[in-house]
Amino acid sequence: MAAVIVLMAVASCGRVPPVGVPATSPRVSDAASPTPTQSSTPTTTPSSFPEPTPTGSALLSPTPTAAVGAPVDARTGLALDAPFMVKGLPLINLNHRVTAAYAPLPAGTPETALAQPAADAYARMNTAAKAAGITLVIRSAYRTFAVQADQYAHLSHDTTAPPGASEHQTGLAADITDGVSLGAANVSASKTGRWLLANAYRYGFIVRYPEGKQAITGWPWEPWHFRYVGTDVAAALGPNNVLTLEEYLGVR
Repeated sequence: MAAVIVLMAVASCGRVPPVGVPATSPRVSDAASPTPTQSSTPTTTPSSFPEPTPTGSALLSPTPTAAVGAPVDARTGLALDAPFMVKGLPLINLNHRVTAAYAPLPAGTPETALAQPAADAYARMNTAAKAAGITLVIRSAYRTFAVQADQYAHLSHDTTAPPGASEHQTGLAADITDGVSLGAANVSASKTGRWLLANAYRYGFIVRYPEGKQAITGWPWEPWHFRYVGTDVAAALGPNNVLTLEEYLGVR
């Protein structure tokens, strides 16, 4: 097991309200962000797009809605202990879920941690941001099935994914802000938000829930939620990406 480095944030912030909600209202990501933990250096673990050997027996029934000819999620039974893989990328969303057996990072990993290679890419991005006078704060990254279940039990289901359906469970997604701005509009307009939108793709990250794509992703605009997909895929989506991962992969 690789050494775990707890992310220390540089500022604190509250939950981010959704688009159209006043900045004073709490807002969470696809699986609500917990109390802000300030950080700048993510935890690393020796895994690349981990797809663990099935160990559990819980069953989930994915409900794909993609068009004819799209990749088919044929997982059943123990296969649901690992994520749906499309073009080498793990896809977890409301239609493609995982069981509680899926745990790509070690027990006890901080919720501000990322799995490799996302952690390494974030470290490079954070270094570049600092050089440009930009502050990056990871508010929430990896979440276990249990943490997701707890948040789903206590937060709005309109803004919180059920356990097994949150992309945060991959260890490849992070909610990143300047630690101060609240609300989608403010986060997007902030110096940090503008820099990330223009530069995150260089390090393999994309905005996972672009504005106006809720019908596709299932979630409102979240300019703070970034997903590591690798530099090749991120370059295909480019800076200021408006294409969703579902659209790129040709699946819902």
